[in-house]
Amino acid sequence: MNTFSILKKLFLDGILLILFFCWLSPLSFSFMPVSTGNLVALVFLSYIFFDMLENRLNKVYFKIFVTVFIIIITYSLITTLNGNNDYSLTNLLFLHIIQYSSGAYFFFTLVKNGTIRLQNICFYLLFCGLFLSVCSILSYMSYEFKLSLSYLLPQSGNIDPLRINRVRGLSNSGGADHSMQLAICGIGYIYFYLKTSKILIRAILIALYCLLMFSTVFIARSGFLVEIVILFFSIIFFDKKKLLTILIFLISISLSIFFVIMFLPFIDYLTNDVFSEETLPWFISLFSIFTDGEINSSNKDLISMLYVPDRLDILFFGSGGYQFFLDYARSDSGYVKFIFSIGLIPTVTFIFFLLYSNLKLFYKANKSNFYGILSIFIFMAILLNVKEPFLIKIGTVNMLYLSLFFAWNKLPVTK
Repeated sequence: MNTFSILKKLFLDGILLILFFCWLSPLSFSFMPVSTGNLVALVFLSYIFFDMLENRLNKVYFKIFVTVFIIIITYSLITTLNGNNDYSLTNLLFLHIIQYSSGAYFFFTLVKNGTIRLQNICFYLLFCGLFLSVCSILSYMSYEFKLSLSYLLPQSGNIDPLRINRVRGLSNSGGADHSMQLAICGIGYIYFYLKTSKILIRAILIALYCLLMFSTVFIARSGFLVEIVILFFSIIFFDKKKLLTILIFLISISLSIFFVIMFLPFIDYLTNDVFSEETLPWFISLFSIFTDGEINSSNKDLISMLYVPDRLDILFFGSGGYQFFLDYARSDSGYVKFIFSIGLIPTVTFIFFLLYSNLKLFYKANKSNFYGILSIFIFMAILLNVKEPFLIKIGTVNMLYLSLFFAWNKLPVTK
């Protein structure tokens, strides 16, 4: 390969990496009228348009488009007829069509036609994870860095950009949604870890994975749990050297804890004791069932949000409420939001379809570990939907659509 070909390949990889990052973590900047997600969506939609002209449009995207459009119409009618006038889900689902599923189509097609390989996708994930985790740590340790980000990134969501004990990092909204974005990136780390047998490289990748988990602690605990579970089940199902991995992971965790303890005075100095007095106790409360013998206040609050409508018409057909449930109490639970939005039967159908699709993807893990690791993440998103609507939120929905393309198409074999 000559120098020109190498430079051309590096340039193409750079462009695709930027497109992938903007698709995975779309950002709105204060100096731009449109978000980076909207800009890259133009590229994805143009790609789809030319595929339509040449009669090559993948049937999966067409089915996604039709299904989501029908849900948009149905939900909009329900919310109007019930006087809810809550069109937040309508707006969100339009983004699903034009931005997230179109991006999934774009990257899946590149893999299928051989323009890129699965390991390219995993490299993009690894790079994005490293970049986002470093930004999260810097915004936690440095108030000046956090302040500069607050000027660049207008706030959305309920996490104050200048909040001292939790951070948004390089995101417009923090919390569970952004922590799941970091957890998604862990798929790339684990893929390369399973792909190599060299102990040094494995140790480096596990160390970087520990860094990813450490940075997620400052954002939300949901992503941290997902990172632990994905790694654990990936080792159980796909790692041929399980004992070695467990040993490396335990050593890495031990070293991480050692370094945190060792540098605790310095971390507290940088954070004005916020780490020891607020962040650490908040994180440890995640394990309160073992330390205190009871669930923490966050989970108690979650349990109070799990309920179904007491009216049969709303139970089966919904009220059109995604953010506002008429006179009902507030709930963050994805399942509760789905039932109030479109009713019980469509919700159950939707969940079972995703479970079936994900099982199809999991059984394709013999072709590549990537499919298996991705399916574990989707299973976690389905499970954690009891907490928040991860199946339709921007932090996770991009990879959900990508999993559907991989599940319902013939896949290349690449371990």
